Amino acid sequence: MPACYVVDVGHGNATVLAHDCNCVVIDAGPGDALANFLSTKDLRHVQAMLLSHADADHIGGAISLISRLDADPDFWIAEIYLNPDPRDTDVFNDLIVALQDLVRRRGRKPQVRTSLGHGEPADPIAVGPAQVSVLAPSVEQRLRGVAYAPDQGPPANANRLSAVILISQADQPWVLAPGDLDQVGFEALLAAGVAIRAPVLVYPHHGGRAGSDAQSRALANGLLTEVQPETVIFSVRSADRRFPSQLTVDALLTGNRVPALVCTGDSPTLQAALAVLADSHSHRNGAGTQVIEVDGSGLIVRSLQ
Repeated sequence: MPACYVVDVGHGNATVLAHDCNCVVIDAGPGDALANFLSTKDLRHVQAMLLSHADADHIGGAISLISRLDADPDFWIAEIYLNPDPRDTDVFNDLIVALQDLVRRRGRKPQVRTSLGHGEPADPIAVGPAQVSVLAPSVEQRLRGVAYAPDQGPPANANRLSAVILISQADQPWVLAPGDLDQVGFEALLAAGVAIRAPVLVYPHHGGRAGSDAQSRALANGLLTEVQPETVIFSVRSADRRFPSQLTVDALLTGNRVPALVCTGDSPTLQAALAVLADSHSHRNGAGTQVIEVDGSGLIVRSLQ
């Protein structure tokens, strides 16, 4: 049976949908954490690596995976998807160099796709009986790109154009992974009429602020209403009070539907919030890598042992 892993990579995102030795990687976190995880789980065949946007904590680990192609002949990546970005950072420049090298190679090599969003890839990616669908950004958003300034509102940023990705099985949603999507990007997603309901939400931007206090609160409330998650996962490093933010935690715990809050790292903010709750058995802090899978009782979310 397939399993989805929200990998504990510290401050960053890396989600893996796996079946047998095949997988799809959604963001790669920083450093070598994802590469080490794939090796431990013997996941040698990456059907696609989808990089939601060019922040270092989402793309840094991609360089380690690309390097493994030369070191391990049994490891391969079929396709790599990401959107163009005008930023000039060491990590993104290193990734560009690595991708250019792949493009120049002959023979068996990953295909580099410089468009990721609704309609690209054209069809869901099958991983055994499960599948990965890319819901956003739209074609127009990708064509306009980062830094586009509309007549009203602030210029577009990379977070707003984060790829929003849904993992499902048998037409039943499992996990929504929206990268670092902000409130403006979320409103664009709703305006497009895309179905985003899922029982598990990897919270965007690690639960950090999504603009102003009002925008951050609106995003939390909107996600609760539209996604209706039963579990919210924050992919965070330990001892960081910014992620998840106090505002985000408070908004999620005081909504009409209170999901189980799970931090991969040990969050002081979540710990303080749980300490004053009368009933906090469904929430978990410092929980490490999370596994989402189906058993006889339905969808379960647990820590990887």
